[in-house]
Amino acid sequence: MMMSSRQSTSAASGQVQAELDLLDAILLGDDCSYPWNPVDREANARFNRLEESLDLEDLEIGDRCSAFFQRLDACWLETQLHQKFGARVPREILEAIACQATELAAANLSVADRLVRCVQGLLPNWSIDDLQVLARPFAYAMRGDRADLVSNSERSWADLSSIERARLSLAIARFTLSNLHRDV
Repeated sequence: MMMSSRQSTSAASGQVQAELDLLDAILLGDDCSYPWNPVDREANARFNRLEESLDLEDLEIGDRCSAFFQRLDACWLETQLHQKFGARVPREILEAIACQATELAAANLSVADRLVRCVQGLLPNWSIDDLQVLARPFAYAMRGDRADLVSNSERSWADLSSIERARLSLAIARFTLSNLHRDV
């Protein structure tokens, strides 16, 4: 008990000392406490020395900037997918399709092939040929401004049949690839 009393007294005296130091700095008006006064000629010299000491190549701004904007685009895309399909489809599925679509967006593949590759990992019981057949209408729809080819039913992913899941997955992939191409 005696120890905690000493600790609180030392903490209080430390706070009092800090307050006194702050009061001295304010009352004495020491100019060194804020050396970056833009109208002060010495401040310009300090700024110039600081700029000379910075090596912009060491900062790797270009690499970091590119990575930042790629991550920002990925977050924007995930937000768009969640807003449009999040009530029906689990987040993991949306993220998997977004990841695949991002990797395949610039690939030299047909639209149908890109759609199939976006969803084939999520639909392991489906053959690639069957997914190609289902993907054709979505691939044609990407060439124009046709409406979504999936019913507007609000049933959840768990309540959908296998073919409805495949169609919805392809619709999500179509939406994702379309949004990626708008940004390019």
